[in-house]
Amino acid sequence: MEEKVLICEDSVEGVFTAIYEIYEQHMDLDTTRVQTSEDENIRLFATYQSVTTDLEKANKVTGTIRKRLGEDAYKDICMALTTTDADKAQAVFRTVVTGLRMTRGNKIAYVMDNLSDDSVRKVMTLSRNAGNELHHMIEFVRFEEMTQGFLMARFSARNKILPVMIPHFADRLPSENFIIYDERHDWAAVHPARRDWILVEGAGEKLHLLEDKLSPKEMNYQDLYRHFVDKIAIDERRNYELQRNMLPIRFRKYMTEFQ
Repeated sequence: MEEKVLICEDSVEGVFTAIYEIYEQHMDLDTTRVQTSEDENIRLFATYQSVTTDLEKANKVTGTIRKRLGEDAYKDICMALTTTDADKAQAVFRTVVTGLRMTRGNKIAYVMDNLSDDSVRKVMTLSRNAGNELHHMIEFVRFEEMTQGFLMARFSARNKILPVMIPHFADRLPSENFIIYDERHDWAAVHPARRDWILVEGAGEKLHLLEDKLSPKEMNYQDLYRHFVDKIAIDERRNYELQRNMLPIRFRKYMTEFQ
């Protein structure tokens, strides 16, 4: 049979909209693919369809996944979709199909336990990789006070974890104005004090103007902290190989004690 390829936005909402359209249009589940980018070489005997992101449709798929596959499966699927893997959308689609086929009545289908399925195993692997990076970034991210009075943090993640990272800090710093900027993907999470945070794409050019504009108090504290870290170090016990294992070099560009 002719293959159907749906091209959607590279986001959770985009992929969920594509899944909604597949079921809404009664497409053949076994000959349909979901992708977040077009093929470099067009597939033979395949038709392509672009999907426009629709939040209402995406929310319906979200509700179905959470109700029939469970919260844990929903979290793993969302984490997998933060990665840059080219086949993540198809793996998620096949995982949802498998899970819905497993459901009986009102019972939750624990599809993520079915690791013998290639798609489920791929989603679990992607979710674990993104989750590990998320935990690292939460631990190692450094905020700096700017001259304008708000807090600023920069990092560079391999996966697009900023949307699942910002709630952690918004919950702990509700009364602070702060910005967290992902340099690799060039987007920023902006959190006004006591208000909801928003995502801003292409923020690098404007944020570049704020570089080297730290408040005097911030510069003093950074000097004190670097001095403290230097003084507590024991030269005879330095182990750079162990340090690299515990603290990857790619994080150090954004850490005060290594600047």
